[in-house]
Amino acid sequence: MNLVKNRSHLLPQSIKKYAKKNDLTVTEIIAESGIAHAADEDYPAPRFPAINSTSNRELAYSLLTILGYTPARNVEVKIFDSARDGFDLSVNADLLLKTEEKCVILNFKKMPRQFIDIFRERGTNIIFISEGERKKGVVRKILYTMNIPFSSGDFKFSIPKKADKPRVIIYLPATKMTKNKNSEYHLVDFEIDREIRGLLHRKWGVNLIKY
Repeated sequence: MNLVKNRSHLLPQSIKKYAKKNDLTVTEIIAESGIAHAADEDYPAPRFPAINSTSNRELAYSLLTILGYTPARNVEVKIFDSARDGFDLSVNADLLLKTEEKCVILNFKKMPRQFIDIFRERGTNIIFISEGERKKGVVRKILYTMNIPFSSGDFKFSIPKKADKPRVIIYLPATKMTKNKNSEYHLVDFEIDREIRGLLHRKWGVNLIKY
């Protein structure tokens, strides 16, 4: 039970509904008018797209795709040429990505150091990802390689937004990426309640992607 000054201090219905799902009933009272409720906010839940993360290989491919790239799978990449080197030799790239700015090979097995040096001399980025690597690390590694601005941590959303002592604080552990100037996404590795997703999107413009 909470005593509030006026209606502007009432908690959003989304918070109360979420609390009730977790066996907590929130009652708010305005001194002069008694029990009060904020206006109901029955908006459609925002999209919550999910990246295929059944394996790190699929996670890498799906993340690159959702970023707007077109990676190719299992491509033979020539490293030595008979006309130039006297013999032919190719290596398999688990994922190969070519853009106007760069060429990236993502492999899930190590390759000889000599080959790595040759590719890098040619301007090709070599990225190694193991299947045992944490998915958060895979996400950050790919964003860094593709020069996509990002930050990771616990993002805090307070109600009221500007208050010395907020009534509610939502902590969102995520990797926040800026896809373009007007498009930001929070990447999370867990499910989020529909009510909370809706509140985050309506009140703070948060767009979520699950991996």
